[in-house]
Amino acid sequence: MVLAQTTVEEIMASIDGNYPNKIKLTRYKYLVKTLMTKTGATEIKIGDVTAGAKDLLEKEYGKKVTLLELLEGVNRNISSASKIDYATAMAAYVMLLGR
Repeated sequence: MVLAQTTVEEIMASIDGNYPNKIKLTRYKYLVKTLMTKTGATEIKIGDVTAGAKDLLEKEYGKKVTLLELLEGVNRNISSASKIDYATAMAAYVMLLGR
């Protein structure tokens, strides 16, 4: 039976190899929702920017990370009150990881 991923969180979990693990999927959902609140970004933007950051880290810096690790890191490093643009926050985090 093939499971069709329908949400950004399910797609991200699938890319990381964590789908259909319900506990991991709950974590993706929590982080995306939290980052939407912190940054005002949409689910789609969070998914796209995070996937792009993963690719950049692998190609330019030789660092292998999961989408979940990136979501966790950005979430840890921005405050709820900041309202920073998600792409800007992720770019700063990529620079931190890449060095």
